[in-house]
Amino acid sequence: RLGVLGLSEQGIYRVSGAQTKMSKLIANTFEDKNIDAVLEVEDVKVIASALKYYFREILPEPLLTFSLHEDFLEAMKTEDREQKITNLCNVVHRLPKMNYECLKLLIK
Repeated sequence: RLGVLGLSEQGIYRVSGAQTKMSKLIANTFEDKNIDAVLEVEDVKVIASALKYYFREILPEPLLTFSLHEDFLEAMKTEDREQKITNLCNVVHRLPKMNYECLKLLIK
């Protein structure tokens, strides 16, 4: 939904959505487990704000994990672009399955 609505909006991750609408969406989606609540929201900034909140406040650890943090940093130090991509892919494939699948959805 965010990908479809967000194509025509600028700054969806930079500009916050309405706090009350975001709080309602978070409660409906994450607390009540009502995934369809996202379909009822027309303001893409509210959806993006809820997604940012999820990654920042609800997940117990970052998507790219604390344990692989140094490995990601090390992979980025490589000067050669192709080698950097290879190194990053190697680290990404070491993520826990759920983290990997979530990341895959985000960058799809």
